[in-house]
Amino acid sequence: MNCIKLTIIFFLLIRTLVFSQGTGLLFKSLKIDEGLSQSSVICLQQDKTGYIWFGTADGLNKYDGYNLSIYKNDPNLLNSLTDNTITSLLKTENGTLCAGVITGELNIFDSEKNYFNHYDLKKYVPQKILDSPIEIVDYPITNFSRTVTTSILTMAEGKNNCIWIGTWGLGIFKAIFDGNNKISKIERINTSLDSKLRKISKILVQDDNIWIATLGNGVFCYNSKSNSILNLNTKNSGLYSNDILTLYINSDSRLFISTYLNTLQYLDLKKFPALINNINLTTDKLDKPFISIMSIVEDKSGNTWFGSFGYGLFRINNWDFNTIQNYHHIKGDKTSLPSDEVIALMVDRTNILWIGHHLSKGATQVISLNNKFDLISRESYGPIALNDDPVWSIYEDKNNVLYVGTFRGGLNIIDKTGNTIKFITKDNSDLSDNNIRAINMDKFGNLWIGTFSGGLNIIEKKTNKIIVYKHNKADHHSIPSNQVLKITFDSDTTCYLACYGGGIIKCNINSAKSIYSLKFENIITPLNNNIIDNRFYTFLKISDTEFLIGTFGGGLTYYNNYTKKVITYKYNPKDKTSLSENRVLTIYKSSLNDIWVGTFGGGLNKFDLITGKFTRFIKSTGVDIAVVYGILEDEINNLWLSTDNGIIRFNPSTYRVASYDITDGLQALEFSGNAYFKNKEGKMYFGGVSGLNFFDPHNIKENKFIPNIEIVNVKILGNPVVYSNNEITLDYDQNYISIEFSSLDFTNPAKNKYKFILEKFTKQWIYTDAKNRVATFTNLSPGEYIFRVNGTNSDGYWNNQGAYLKIRILAPFWETWWFIGAAILLTVLLLYIGFYIRFQSILSVERLKAKLSADLHDSIGSSLTEISILSELVAARSGHSDPEIINLLNKISETARGLIDSMSDIVWVVNPSKDSLHDLIVRLRDSYGDIYSYKGISFVTQNVDKIKHIKLSMEYKQNLYLIFKEALNNSLKHSKCTKIFLDVNYKNGYLYFSISDNGVGFTSEDNNLGNGLINLKKRAETINGKITITSKIDQGTEVKFIGKIK
Repeated sequence: MNCIKLTIIFFLLIRTLVFSQGTGLLFKSLKIDEGLSQSSVICLQQDKTGYIWFGTADGLNKYDGYNLSIYKNDPNLLNSLTDNTITSLLKTENGTLCAGVITGELNIFDSEKNYFNHYDLKKYVPQKILDSPIEIVDYPITNFSRTVTTSILTMAEGKNNCIWIGTWGLGIFKAIFDGNNKISKIERINTSLDSKLRKISKILVQDDNIWIATLGNGVFCYNSKSNSILNLNTKNSGLYSNDILTLYINSDSRLFISTYLNTLQYLDLKKFPALINNINLTTDKLDKPFISIMSIVEDKSGNTWFGSFGYGLFRINNWDFNTIQNYHHIKGDKTSLPSDEVIALMVDRTNILWIGHHLSKGATQVISLNNKFDLISRESYGPIALNDDPVWSIYEDKNNVLYVGTFRGGLNIIDKTGNTIKFITKDNSDLSDNNIRAINMDKFGNLWIGTFSGGLNIIEKKTNKIIVYKHNKADHHSIPSNQVLKITFDSDTTCYLACYGGGIIKCNINSAKSIYSLKFENIITPLNNNIIDNRFYTFLKISDTEFLIGTFGGGLTYYNNYTKKVITYKYNPKDKTSLSENRVLTIYKSSLNDIWVGTFGGGLNKFDLITGKFTRFIKSTGVDIAVVYGILEDEINNLWLSTDNGIIRFNPSTYRVASYDITDGLQALEFSGNAYFKNKEGKMYFGGVSGLNFFDPHNIKENKFIPNIEIVNVKILGNPVVYSNNEITLDYDQNYISIEFSSLDFTNPAKNKYKFILEKFTKQWIYTDAKNRVATFTNLSPGEYIFRVNGTNSDGYWNNQGAYLKIRILAPFWETWWFIGAAILLTVLLLYIGFYIRFQSILSVERLKAKLSADLHDSIGSSLTEISILSELVAARSGHSDPEIINLLNKISETARGLIDSMSDIVWVVNPSKDSLHDLIVRLRDSYGDIYSYKGISFVTQNVDKIKHIKLSMEYKQNLYLIFKEALNNSLKHSKCTKIFLDVNYKNGYLYFSISDNGVGFTSEDNNLGNGLINLKKRAETINGKITITSKIDQGTEVKFIGKIK
């Protein structure tokens, strides 16, 4: 609509209202004690991720449901807040969070970098306005009215990526965003009514119309398209005052207008121009006739909420404007509104109302209890109240009469149709015990009652007479124990009872009068049936002859009454498929024929009767339950469990768990064994330590909101760090990392569940709860990891997208590729240099050896030859007849030739070109070939061609050569042989050879006396070899050698 073109007709309509002090709301405070930076919460907002932001007089607070992060001005940080007094907050459609401060700067939050970009509105204001004197006006929040004119008090998002900004003294501004969540343009709005548009308390945007509330000049409607403006004030409309505190347009197009110290009015924009309606909040209960409404908001349930300064919270249902509920602080009542000074309201995406208070009380979270569970207890109001709180057993008959067994109060009988209750106790009847542990009814309408110490009691339907059966040692047809914990009827004529300490018994009921002469038969007893524990707590009859028996300490027992077969299932710490705990409280067979076992301490188990194995539903599977007292099933196969931590709804197909606690209306978190019942309409009853809860599962509405999961804090070595783009890079010595996470569902954060995994480090998801929302990892090796965390809302709905953080641990420099590569290159270079030097050295040695060999051969060898020849010539030509001289000359010649042979051997050994084993054998064959031929001895060598590649060191070659020579010389000199065999082999680095002959041989005594043979062994040991000599008379001699070739 175009406000300037409308003719406005105002009528005054006064409504008569009915007030009530509301109930059914839970107020949860968030104050300085919980970490809030300051106690005055001026504004509130929820960002696109789901965090709740509180603007206070001393800092901006971000709340994740558990902890608060505080942002303040830091003169040393360029991108911190420009001022600590946050006067307005706005979240745009694209998720940008804007914060206005008291000094006139607009702060735009960059969530990736976790800092603020700043825009000073004072730059766009004429100097004469800035120099104007401060006008002090009456206003509830004194900081605005008395000292500061620059405050950004209100912001609203308009079309085309713009926001409208209202200040306390500088007028109205329009800021336009670019595509990167930064302001590209700011302009101050100048109109003909500019002087009246200074103290702006609220701005609303409705299409092209900008609704503006001012303090002192009424309401304005500015049309941004036509640049026209319309003013509603006390002179031209039905407004009671021109001092407007706030405006709000609800989903029904009602424009609510709040005036200072006056009244609340609204304008129906669908009928505009038409009526201004007055809502008179004045009542006899209020001390003052006028109320200042500071903030207005509408929830998703069709309620409009009004926060007042001094008179608490008001609620109007959009479909019933005739009734207003008022919630205010009641002194001494901790369940009432914490403070009546309400200055800000906000409804989050899960329909939770948040309140900002002025001074001392901070913020309040308002949760609608909408009790999901009805309760009957000793403290119940009205005609129905129990006479004792602990409830041990429950039964409801077909006439809707509810029987409740208590701990000390006997039997409570509730007629739900007549809304009456009566009590049967030891004091007013023949009841044998006030501690009632089991209740059931036979087909004749007789009520059977099991007691803790008074045996079995039966109340006859017609006469209400109580018949008592107790244990009698002299009567083997009496009950075996006076503690009866379970009563079931298998057919119209058979009743089974579990007696703690006595076993399972049965009796037959053939007529209504049978209850006077019952005879009990022990069908399962510890002594007769090989059951190891007599603490019978519960049982389940699974066929005509088969029972499952739960004992309190002896595990679960299978018993076949026909075959007498007994199998006991107990906890085995080494077997994860065993029963999780030996104290069994309940056994339930579902409509899907699954058998469920509830334990005391081990939680829930699913039992496979065929395999005898159990599936444990414990914390690692997301079901964090220690004690399961009772199990019931609804029509869609959900299991409802009464536990030591409230009531649990468990979906066996999806493993989804929803937990319910006192905030949902439970009597307490602790329930009782055997106190559970489901009636014919599907309504369920669970009894506990403080009363009885009952409910229809169909009426339990689930919270299906899927919250965002956020990583809210990362600490390295205990110090918080800032990261971006879900990645963080750390040095190798920064491998102690803590990651805190949160599910941004504020319904009941304590119920939110989590699971996390560090890929490449942990193999399985780790489940945890709200109390343990920090994952800590130590001694992470260098590498890349991905941390993932998923979470639920308060009713167990998982966000399986979750959040993630890429973690890169840098390797120390000595493990980096460049360092390793450089080290390898350096090593290769050093090896090359070393090998080169070594090669050159070896080459020099080889050259020296070759030169030495040549020199020895050419110089010394030729000289010795010359000496030998000359000595022989002298002996031949001297003509001496002196035999002594001739003998001496011959010795000189013989010695010279011996030296020539030795020199020849040395020259051969030193010669580097003759360094193979093959060369050695060839030399032996050449050296001895002529001699052996001369003496008629055949010299046979084998496998010589196979050893051409075997190289020998000089020392090894020398000793091996001498070993060969010694062995061959011995054969030549002493054996008188005609054949000598030389066999050589090489395998796996070892040399094997043997020299054998067919000579005369020798005895072992001769062997011990031979120095030559001893020398053979010593030379073999020198080169780490071994010589063995075998010889027999007339069968020849064999010398064997084995040694590793280096």
